[in-house]
Amino acid sequence: MWLKIPKKIYVNKSNIDVGAGRGEHMGKEPIKTVFISCIVVTYQAADVLEQALLSLIGQTYKPEIIVVDGGSEDGTKELLERYKKDIDTIISEPDNGIYDAMNKGVKYANGEYVYFLGADDCLLRPDTIERVIKSLNSTRPDVLYGPVMIVKEDTHLEKVSFVEAGDDAFQNNNHLAHQGMFCRRMLLLEHPFELKYRICADHEFVLWLFYEYHATFVKFNEPVAYYSDGGTSSQCLLEMRKESMEIMRQYNFPPRVIDNYRNDIKKGGFHALLRSWKEFIKLMADRMGILNMLRIHQGWVPHHCNWKDCRWQ
Repeated sequence: MWLKIPKKIYVNKSNIDVGAGRGEHMGKEPIKTVFISCIVVTYQAADVLEQALLSLIGQTYKPEIIVVDGGSEDGTKELLERYKKDIDTIISEPDNGIYDAMNKGVKYANGEYVYFLGADDCLLRPDTIERVIKSLNSTRPDVLYGPVMIVKEDTHLEKVSFVEAGDDAFQNNNHLAHQGMFCRRMLLLEHPFELKYRICADHEFVLWLFYEYHATFVKFNEPVAYYSDGGTSSQCLLEMRKESMEIMRQYNFPPRVIDNYRNDIKKGGFHALLRSWKEFIKLMADRMGILNMLRIHQGWVPHHCNWKDCRWQ
């Protein structure tokens, strides 16, 4: 039965109980194990959202599925209506950005661990959650994190990406991909995403886990998800550097590290101009097929997966 909570927030009560479909291995005895909540945050992404949803619905081990929509008007509501029997909670209302939506999803989650999947991303394989569960059962860390497979939206080439949690990575401003992270829900409730950061709040949360909470991080040794790389604008890169510098100050990073980013920000106008030329050269190289050749030489390969309705194949 679907219950209307406040306006445009729906909770499918029948699915939340582990014995009623969630936390259950399809075709086998139920696994006595941890429970995972998967949160999808979306806004005006109806053209890609279905692939993300199907990768969750098609799991051999069923997680709790929560969708937080910022009040889309592009067909997202109709799409969610089609799949509402498979989704435990649907929230559709205006929000204050992606991190506000993520915090909102955590409050509705019931799992011991929480996982965030982008609306334009998808889990790597149908048994990803089952494989993660096996690792969580044996290690029970605060954070389980693994590689992601980056997929270029323009060329459909893919490559594994992984950042190992630690001082070396964080002081070089390397971020853990949230598409590869499973975190204890209680920690997300204790330290919600900082809404003052528009781009890097998830990175700030990871640094809080590492430096303040001293969380246990355990590596998962296989890719978790396909992460869509549609490119980043120069303005976004500049804003990301500014936020990164502020976060570095917050966590008392060495002055030399902060100075590097301060210099980048000062050169922001030049970098933007340089990037525009790079984009022009990239466009020409794409048309000539040169860029794909270079990427393949650097380890990028044509995308291949076993999902039936994949937009990258």
